[in-house]
Amino acid sequence: MSIDRGDTGEVLRQVTVARGMIEVSGPSGYCIDPDALRDSPRESFVLLASCTILEGVAMAGAEPAILTVTVSAPEPDVPTPGAAELAAAAGGAGVLAAREAEGLSLVHLERGGDVLLPGGDQRHWRGATRRGERVIGLAVYAPRDGRLAGADGGALLVALADRVRLRLPETALATPDSVPDATTARRRPAAWLRGLFN
Repeated sequence: MSIDRGDTGEVLRQVTVARGMIEVSGPSGYCIDPDALRDSPRESFVLLASCTILEGVAMAGAEPAILTVTVSAPEPDVPTPGAAELAAAAGGAGVLAAREAEGLSLVHLERGGDVLLPGGDQRHWRGATRRGERVIGLAVYAPRDGRLAGADGGALLVALADRVRLRLPETALATPDSVPDATTARRRPAAWLRGLFN
């Protein structure tokens, strides 16, 4: 895992996970929480929040929210989950909006958004896309009645997806991402999709 702490050294602006294959940086105003980072061969997790909140600076900044990016192990035979699959993985939460475009599935759910963000709005956004062989789960959780709990959260999730990139460092060019073992190859999306958001 490699990180970029920016000019001040106080917050993470960018991180590379998944054996150097995936680079994550936040939309404007959002930084990475180093204490929440997880990076392993099976799964990587990145949590982002307003840079001013992470820096402990009392000033105006990005709209308060928690953004998450979860990177799966290599899953070459698993298609990108669709909006219906994302909704089903949320335990039957009602769907307020859903769309699929340009390899990104989005769903706006009516409940469950306060699980990660205490005092947060029940409404939240989830998304899924692919980068190379890996499935990427994305989510936006906002304070109660905040703008990002509504339609603006979907736009932020799209911006977040645009900031998750497939990297091809020299080591990655020389070595394939990985060959899934028999257990991974047999897994079905329904068995592991929930893990992209926890």
